[in-house]
Amino acid sequence: MIPVLVVLVSVFVAVPATIFAQGFSVSPTFGISQIYDDNLFYRPAAEGDTITRLSSRVDALYRSELQTFSARYALDADRFGHHPDLTTAHARQDAGFDEQYHVTRRLSFNGVAAFTETETPSELNLASALTPGRARAQRLTLNPSATYELGPMTNTTIAYTAAHDRMLGVSLLTQGTTASIEHHASPRDSVRWQYSYQNYLFEAVERKTSQALTAEWTRDLTRVTTLSLGGGPRIADGALSADAAASLRHKMRIGEATFAYAHTQTTLIGLVGIADTHSVTARISRELRSGLQLRLEPGLLRTTQTDLASTVYRVSIGGIRPVGRRLAIQASYDLNLQHGSIYAAQRVETIGRNVIVLKLVAAATEAARR
Repeated sequence: MIPVLVVLVSVFVAVPATIFAQGFSVSPTFGISQIYDDNLFYRPAAEGDTITRLSSRVDALYRSELQTFSARYALDADRFGHHPDLTTAHARQDAGFDEQYHVTRRLSFNGVAAFTETETPSELNLASALTPGRARAQRLTLNPSATYELGPMTNTTIAYTAAHDRMLGVSLLTQGTTASIEHHASPRDSVRWQYSYQNYLFEAVERKTSQALTAEWTRDLTRVTTLSLGGGPRIADGALSADAAASLRHKMRIGEATFAYAHTQTTLIGLVGIADTHSVTARISRELRSGLQLRLEPGLLRTTQTDLASTVYRVSIGGIRPVGRRLAIQASYDLNLQHGSIYAAQRVETIGRNVIVLKLVAAATEAARR
């Protein structure tokens, strides 16, 4: 199988870099990965395997004076060494588009749609990082919005969001609206006020609502350091809580570092109900003169729902090394430790998972390769 993949990469590299005509461009990307996962099903009794993954992606972009449209489609196919029943040509699909249209100098419309289907549903639990195990999960989202400039320093945005999740026979329909005003008080300070309302419909039977009023202040402490603080009250199903967020970003000469804290409420794919989450995360990235890009991402996330709680400790380390104009080698190591299981509805021992990935990427453009 590997010789065939090498031939495919060679053919791909030989094709023209980008198809471009009258403001329209198409950029294909192809990748081959070798993955070692020591806990495929994310259980206390771990089962590991080695996976060969073929990844393909196509990005399209159209740009004119008033309009920008982009679309993507990505597909992963997995072959398992010791669990052949898990081998599939549709391990993950990701599709979406984003369109922005400037009606006037002050008024613009934006429309975003995305569809994700995956065998690793943890990637859809963005706020909690909880892993329910290995299962087919789907998410479809629609997000139209309109932005109007009230003045040279102030703009307002109204947005609508609809999302449909499905996993293990449990479906969730989420609809929400947000209205926000952002004001640049000075060249270094900006303030943003936002009101949001969400309606959750679980299994087309159980309905829950959540609304929040938050404010966010952002200040450039120096030319390379930015501080952001935000928060406000939230009412979810009649219960009062508080949203809070803080982040510090520092740009370095050849990289940047970001540290963040967040407290909010969210849903968990495959479960009924609203969960409370706290997270402390960081990201440090550097690019060396050789072109090697390195990143380090540690995090601590705690999620509670009713009388159950899960705490996730994670560390992600990765690097990208260009090899010529259109090839790059990517390597990553991810460590996850989860104590407690909301999905299992019981308190369990710590579940550990280590994933090592080595990937060869062939891309039409440098941006796609990264």
